[in-house]
Amino acid sequence: MWQIQVPIDPPGLSFTYKDSFLSIGSCFADQVGRHLKNRYFDIDVNPTGVMYNAHSIKRTFELITGQIPWDKADVFFNEGLWRHYDIHSRLCNKDKNIFIENTSAVLNNLQSRLKNCRAVFLTLGTSFVWQLSNSAIVANCHKMPAHLFERRMLSIDENRTALINIRKIISEINPSCHIILTVSPIRHLRDGIVQNNRSKARLIEAAQDVVDQNENVKYFPSYEILLDELRNYRFYCQDMVHPSEAAVTYIFNRFYDLYFTEVPQRLTQLVEKINRNVAHKAVDSKSSSFDAFRKRTLQLVDQIETEFEIDLSAAVNKLTF
Repeated sequence: MWQIQVPIDPPGLSFTYKDSFLSIGSCFADQVGRHLKNRYFDIDVNPTGVMYNAHSIKRTFELITGQIPWDKADVFFNEGLWRHYDIHSRLCNKDKNIFIENTSAVLNNLQSRLKNCRAVFLTLGTSFVWQLSNSAIVANCHKMPAHLFERRMLSIDENRTALINIRKIISEINPSCHIILTVSPIRHLRDGIVQNNRSKARLIEAAQDVVDQNENVKYFPSYEILLDELRNYRFYCQDMVHPSEAAVTYIFNRFYDLYFTEVPQRLTQLVEKINRNVAHKAVDSKSSSFDAFRKRTLQLVDQIETEFEIDLSAAVNKLTF
């Protein structure tokens, strides 16, 4: 056998198409969330933007639930856009009122989703944080001058406390919601290889402590699968930092096979066929042959929606052009 497979204990729960999800955290949360979106699951992926450290993720959940106010006074203007240190630049806007309104809407929608979520997939990227002179940790520096910030590494206790608070916040608004913790396999080499490994180790230790104390919190070993199961630089992108698409797909399939056992294999195969059809590039989109192909695909969508009671409207929208 050419590899050692990372053993994962059965989690004792399984998700279906009737469940809704939230994927939040580092850019690896985007990648895993994208795979679930592509299979037409009801999932919201990093709606307030990418966050790498546990403290900033905790702050986001506090904003979502109103435990700390969404303070408009903290909004600031830089390089042509209105910004906030807790909010990613993808929500920034040149109009202050639009930025405030859009961010408020995202937070309100997240609160509604969290109340009905079956699971939150939480991906931790690093223990390193940037903090202001007043000791406030920021989720995003927003290209502000470097002298305003100090770089430091959160301790195991600080990471653990943040994760405990996240679990508490989620359980207060939705006691039946499960939390799946994972550490991103993306390497933060700007901090140095040794420092990156120290950072990841602190996250793993803190996550495991929380898992050991809470039945509804599980740990999925994304980081360990890339390092110990794939264990080859061909599974990295050219930057040697990010996992390749093949690696992301492999890790996702391990995750999917573990947590989505109740989804019929036939349904998964049919959804994959729909995606192949959607991705098909027609030589002539107005030809009769392509029109027949599109109609057959729409009929397959109707069949799947009727038989399995799932919503494939996203696929329909891609086909009806």
